Amino acid sequence: MTAPNSAYEDGATWASGPQPVYRRLAAHALDVLGSDLAGKQILDAGAGTGAMTLELLARGAGVVATDLSSSMLAELRRQTDGRVPTKVADIRELPFDDAIHDSAVAGFVVNHLAEPATAVAEMARVTKPGGVVLTTSFGIDDHPVKTAIEELLRSHGWTPPDWYTHLKVNVMPLTATVDAFATVGREAGLANIQVDAIDVEFVDLPPSAVAAYRLGMGHASPFVSALSEDERAGLVTEAEEAAAAAPALRLPLLVLHGVSRA
Repeated sequence: MTAPNSAYEDGATWASGPQPVYRRLAAHALDVLGSDLAGKQILDAGAGTGAMTLELLARGAGVVATDLSSSMLAELRRQTDGRVPTKVADIRELPFDDAIHDSAVAGFVVNHLAEPATAVAEMARVTKPGGVVLTTSFGIDDHPVKTAIEELLRSHGWTPPDWYTHLKVNVMPLTATVDAFATVGREAGLANIQVDAIDVEFVDLPPSAVAAYRLGMGHASPFVSALSEDERAGLVTEAEEAAAAAPALRLPLLVLHGVSRA
């Protein structure tokens, strides 16, 4: 789940913070492929620390994982005991021959790309004809806990990185609605395109986990890591209090899936 323009390199922080949230999102998204994937060889492009990979393995699939970040892939290999082959690679230029994977998936990668269809077309290229290509994005989301924790970050001296502001304003809207995401699938040349909109609930997620999720994101983690130990502890406590006061976390998941014509 590392986007080419975020340069996120802290696999350990991602695994302990955002990954539990993204793994639940991955589980909902992969229901499209079914619960029994034994014998299937699936590419996880932009795999990050392995939210999609872990869910694929749990369903019996064989997985090959790529990501731009060697740190993220190192964490993925640790969590999977080295069972998953990994390659450092850009989703827009995958290092595989045509039509060699049964399916290809990408969790929350193409929503970070100015030309998302390019990545989806590349996923389709390396997928066997008739194989499913699946990728995810977020729908329009204004959950109050996100705003509250960003306000806390600002109060501690954080300012949004330029790449993050650019993504939110110019890039993420390209995949943030069902119609827009479906257009990406058509431009990529997929057949039998469908976009599922799913509200994923996290009512059981404790405030500490919600705070870790938001503070561990790529736009916040470098700032948090640079704080003194006391400053960081104070920020974490305030973020947990903000999460406890906010409504239960709910995230609007969009799942684009279609069939490769390769």
